[in-house]
Amino acid sequence: MYLFEYDLAVLNDMHDQVKDASGKADKDGKAMMERVRQRRQKGQTAPASDAEVVELLKQRGIPVHTTGE
Repeated sequence: MYLFEYDLAVLNDMHDQVKDASGKADKDGKAMMERVRQRRQKGQTAPASDAEVVELLKQRGIPVHTTGE
């Protein structure tokens, strides 16, 4: 019985910690999403054209066959 009570006390403490952390995340969620959006925009580059992709594949030694050849 003592072990069960101890486990319950530990679980309650863990629950309180998660609850506190979740509350902080809710308040700071908007700022977090803004940081994520900024990182995504910073990391994005212009998409490669078809010719650039074909040239890259050729440079890597990958055989490229176009339709109609």
